[in-house]
Amino acid sequence: MAIEPRKPPSQFVAKLQRLLGGSAGWSGFVVQILFVAALSWIAYEIVANARANLQAQRITAGFGFLANNAGFDVSQSLIPYSGSDPYTRVFLVGLLNTLLVSKGSATCRSCSRSCSGISPCSPHYPSRGRASPFSTVFS
Repeated sequence: MAIEPRKPPSQFVAKLQRLLGGSAGWSGFVVQILFVAALSWIAYEIVANARANLQAQRITAGFGFLANNAGFDVSQSLIPYSGSDPYTRVFLVGLLNTLLVSKGSATCRSCSRSCSGISPCSPHYPSRGRASPFSTVFS
């Protein structure tokens, strides 16, 4: 007569309790669920209130305006642009202008930092004297 070994009890409940907050167990889990539910309800109320107010004032929200004509010119643009182009084109012109300015400023900053890094090694005393405080403060 062979005795079959019993299967060990499932550790699912113990693992779930450990995952949900250790000794706090289900009470911690319930508090978390209630907190997430309260945050979700507050977010829903804010969005519903904003939508109702916009509808009451007959204001449309969204990105549909991007297809409309801009009606103004941009003084400097890297690509051809006129006032009759849509807002999407204005956005692209502004983005390219921003990238141009940032590239120029990054280049100037790199050059000035290189010069200030080399200047303390200079045998010329005024260069070395001016670079030392600059290197100390901005390094």
